Parts: sequence; C-alpha cells; structure tokens
Amino acid sequence: MPIIEKFLIETSSLISLTIPMKETFISKIPQIPSINLIGNSANPSTSSKFSIKSSLPVNSKLILLPASIREIKDVIFAINAMSTVLLSNPSHYFFIIGSIREEFYHKKVLVFLKEKLIEFPQLIDKIKILDYILYDDFLAIIKESDLVLNTSIAEGMSGSIIEAMALEVPVLVREISGNLVLVEDGKTGLVFNDLGDFKEKYTRIFEEEILRKNIVKMANQRFFKEFGFEKEAKEYRGIVEEIFEKNYREIDIEGDLWRILDKETVHSIMKENNEVFKEIKGFDGVLLKKKGVKILDLACGNGIFGFFAMGILRKKGAFIEEIVFSDVEIKALRSAYSNVVLNQGYFKGIGKVEFIKSNLFDDLKGKFNVILANFPQTPSSKQFRGFSLIFLQFFSVICNKKRIDGEKKMGPFTMLSLLEKSANLHTKILLFLCCKTLKNPILSINSLEIDI
Repeated sequence: MPIIEKFLIETSSLISLTIPMKETFISKIPQIPSINLIGNSANPSTSSKFSIKSSLPVNSKLILLPASIREIKDVIFAINAMSTVLLSNPSHYFFIIGSIREEFYHKKVLVFLKEKLIEFPQLIDKIKILDYILYDDFLAIIKESDLVLNTSIAEGMSGSIIEAMALEVPVLVREISGNLVLVEDGKTGLVFNDLGDFKEKYTRIFEEEILRKNIVKMANQRFFKEFGFEKEAKEYRGIVEEIFEKNYREIDIEGDLWRILDKETVHSIMKENNEVFKEIKGFDGVLLKKKGVKILDLACGNGIFGFFAMGILRKKGAFIEEIVFSDVEIKALRSAYSNVVLNQGYFKGIGKVEFIKSNLFDDLKGKFNVILANFPQTPSSKQFRGFSLIFLQFFSVICNKKRIDGEKKMGPFTMLSLLEKSANLHTKILLFLCCKTLKNPILSINSLEIDI
C-alpha cells in the first residue's frame, strides 16, 4: 500500500473542502473512514489604506485576478481574454496579483504578455502583474475592485472568491467543480466555459446593473450564511474536541481537572508516581516566598509531572516564572505541547513555557528551582515506560547555592531507594549524582555544566 494511502486510512480525522473532493477521495481509496466536510472561510476586515485605483484615471474600472503564477491558474488564458475586452473598454485596467510558484511558467507568461503588448501597444499601461503583497493590502485591493476573476483549470475551494463575496465584489469564474461549489451562474456570480462565453459574461456584468446588484447581494448573503470565519472555526474546534474525547483522560490536580492526551501514557496511575506526587504536595516555605519559580520537567513525556508540580505550586500561591519541558524524543515534546494547549486555561499568568529537545542536560541552560526527571527503563517502545523518578526540590540550592534549614527535601535515603529499583544504567548514574548533590548542596545547571 502506498504511504499516502496508509496515512489517509490511519489518520484520526479527514477533512474535505467540497463534496466533489470528498467523492474523489472515496472513489480512489474506499477504505478511508468518514470524511468531514468543512469549507474555507474568510475574515475580510482590513484597516489597510493601500490602493491601486487611486493611481488610475477617475472612473476607471479595476479588474483583478488573484492567482499565484503557476500553470494550473491559467494566467495566460486570462491575459489573452482580457486583452480582447480591454480594447473595447478603454477605462478598464487588469491587474494580476500573486507570487511566482513556477519559474518556467512565469517565463512563459512574460513572453506571452510581451507579445500581446507588441501586438496591441495601447494596452501597455492596462495590464500589470504584481508579486507578493501583504494580506491586509490584498483585501483592500479586492474591496476596491469592480470584478474578480478566476481562470483556474482546477481548484479546491478558492479563498479569493469567498473574499470577493464577503467584500461585495462580483466574480467571473471558469466552469470547474471547485468553483461551482461557490458560484451559481447568474445568482452568486457568473460562470464561463470558453473564450466566447467569457467575453459575453464580462460584458453583462458591466452593462446589466440589476444583474450586478443581485449577484453581489446574493453572494454576500451566502458568505455570511456558509463561509464566515466563526463557522469554520467552530467546525474545526468540534473535530479537535471529538478527537481529544477519544484520546484523553482527566487527572485531578488539587481540584482542577486536567485533560491529558494519550491515555496509555498517563503516568499518574502508577504507584511510584503517587509517592512522588505526595512529595510535591509537601511544597512550602522558600518556594512560595520566591518572586518567581522555575520548573524543569526533564524527560517530560506527556508533561504530567510538570503539570502536577505547577498545579500544586500555583494552588499554594507561588508565581511560576518559567516551566521548561525537555525530552530527547520529538514525539514526547509534541505530546507535552498538545497537553499544554489542551489545558491552556491553567497556563494563564505563567511567565514562560518552553519545549526543548535535549538528551538530559546537553542542550539546557539556566537555573531551576524544581527539577523533575522521568526516564524509561526499557529500550523497547512496546514495553510500558517504567519510572525511576528523581524529584529534586532545590529552591535555594540552585539559586543561592546554600541550604536553608527546616525546608522539606527528598533526602538521600529516598534517592537510594529509587536507585535500587532502577534498571537503567544512565538513570543509576544520574540518581547517584543527585544523591551526592543532596549531601554536597552545590548544583547548577548553567552553561551546560553540573558542578558536584
């Protein structure tokens, strides 16, 4: 099975812009699960004062083709068709706006345009090609246009057509399935199928005022009914929430329900971790007096330990200045990031959240008040990740490099107990160093060095 087919079959959710696109997918790969139908949207508000029309003679008409320069957009057809109608409409100006996506086609377009201008020198100032432009400025140009064209050979769902509908500008589009999803000929726009049809529809849009007003009105009504930004956002949010519902479980952290993705790797159910959570709940004293607490969740996995420490400390009134999630595996960092996004409400007020790929301390810099470390004991990804858990509560040890009497810490006895349970050589070594550090309270994670 081709990789793309396997990917499509196994993906959590598939989204199609249009019914024709959905039907094409299903016909080619019948094993595909259900496909959600969500069209494009637009949020066409702009404060840009950018204008092309202001540089044109008074009462000029601006015709716009928003299209990147590539073969599928058939820019050469547009130039050819507009060359004809511009000759009989001297007050009309044609602008093509889009980045160059295919250099070979861009050269063909320039050669064709040069030939047309040699053939019809009166069009020299009437046809222009503009490269990339800021989106706000682009919307301002659409808004001041008198007609927006689409000459594509194929489309999914044209965002430019939707933006024109939203900004009350009529459209003239080629008869292809992607365009027909948006434009009903004579009602929400005009549709052409060849050069002759293009010329006829072009003339009608400027000569039949009632037709023009009706098209603009119906297209704008359809935009607000079907293509508003909020509607698309709501539909995507629904799909994401549905996926999350299937793959997360809720964890109670001091009365707050955190949603943690990937049920199989939620570690709080393990006995060893419950012991550590008890230690975290014992936080008090110096940590709560600090202006800002910095937390490092080393070998973070899905981030559950960092979340738990952060949740407890915040409940106790501490200000979390920074929390860093670090892991040697990108997959783990993605999992932690997803969980942060899923619980973003709990991160309001946090000074800084970072995700860093690092093998232990190799790529970490800075000093932390709290370090949590969680390492796999087995090399096989199919085996459950066991925990030799190190929890280091160093408050002043890291920041001030001195002990403060009376503060609760996880002592050498607890560390040595964990050391005996550990089956991983690297974990044994790090645990040993941590035990030694607790006896000799000088630890800094600074410039990639650990001083013991």
